Amino acid sequence: MNEEEKYTGIIAYVYLNKDRDEKNKCLLTHDLLIVLKNGRPKEISLSEISNINFSHKLFLLPILLGGSLGPFFFIALLSDYFYPAISAFGFLSSLLALFIGFSGKKSFRIEMKNDVHEIFLSSVSDNLREFVTFVNEISSGMDKEEILTFYLPLTKEMEKELLKKGMVEIDKEGIFSETSKDYHVNKNNRRQEIPYVKIHYKTPHIRIKFEKNVNGKLKPRIFGFISKVNEIVYS
Repeated sequence: MNEEEKYTGIIAYVYLNKDRDEKNKCLLTHDLLIVLKNGRPKEISLSEISNINFSHKLFLLPILLGGSLGPFFFIALLSDYFYPAISAFGFLSSLLALFIGFSGKKSFRIEMKNDVHEIFLSSVSDNLREFVTFVNEISSGMDKEEILTFYLPLTKEMEKELLKKGMVEIDKEGIFSETSKDYHVNKNNRRQEIPYVKIHYKTPHIRIKFEKNVNGKLKPRIFGFISKVNEIVYS
């Protein structure tokens, strides 16, 4: 059983490192943030989260070693105190240590009321940044019902099938949808009326993943099934 099957009501998920790395990702329910690192889950209540952000951590030991040994080997190289090869190797190693120390690593930092949970990452993807913005909005006390409502555009074929059969499967690749905010902003600018299905965070058989669309903008991509119980709106 994978984590998505273990936890019910998964609203959204995002990978921490590379795509499809199931052992390192974040899952979101309406009340929990589940962080998987190397396959080990940590459950964090959204009500306990103060803020989620990213930071850049320096490696202090390489900086201290490089900063202290670098000048020594440089002087030794100029004064022929050691064999030139040894001094040059020591000096270059010191520069490498400084480079590693200042390069550091990205940190995914979850600040809670009484604790801090930190995960080191090789890089921070745009998808993860968008996911973090989304979680921060929910945990900040903003209107959760509004934030966790999405609008999925329907093709004519999908609309007919939904009205006829009462259920339709979303394309296996998922369909990019609009957040509630985007939907209301774009509503008056549409050239023609488009049917949308209103997806609520409690909608069963639905998963959401934030990805870049064809315009390079991060949008929620929706997977799963929709049924007649979902409200169809026209905009």
